[in-house]
Amino acid sequence: MPDTETTTLELVYWPHPALRRKSAPVAADEFGPELGRTAEAMVRIMHQHRGIGLAAPQVALSRRLIICCRTESAGSEVVLANPRIRDRDGEMIGDEGCLSFPGVVGKVRRARWVSVEAQDTDGKPIVVEGEELFSRCLQHEIDHLDGLLFTLKMSPGSRAQARIQLKELERRWAGIYGTEIQDRT
Repeated sequence: MPDTETTTLELVYWPHPALRRKSAPVAADEFGPELGRTAEAMVRIMHQHRGIGLAAPQVALSRRLIICCRTESAGSEVVLANPRIRDRDGEMIGDEGCLSFPGVVGKVRRARWVSVEAQDTDGKPIVVEGEELFSRCLQHEIDHLDGLLFTLKMSPGSRAQARIQLKELERRWAGIYGTEIQDRT
């Protein structure tokens, strides 16, 4: 993990290549104060952009680290390293967006309830359960760690409606990131 005291993290936007990569696990020697500082920086970025979740790939870090809010209030953040969904139940379809896809919203099917096992920033095992919005957030951010984007899970109608915004994001950011534009929406 980069030292967040010397490296400034910034939110990246579609089509940044980090958003499509599978993230590496947080290694045993990466747990501790530096990982805690990285998580704190991610929380600040998430709140600055008025989000309720953020995954490390969204700040161009290829590590299995996410932040999710239990509620829409500051202070309800949960930091999870190496998260894995161990159980899920029910189903819900609802509007979903993403900080890395500003202006893009669509209907996505998710489990209504999930149980996630992970580690805290010190490497201690934890289990978190969530339902409704918190469940949606957990699933969305864990998908980011595998390079799975919510745009690929959107209903066909939502995807068609979002196509213009996605193309605009590609035009705006592809040159800056030096990425080739691929129609993966």
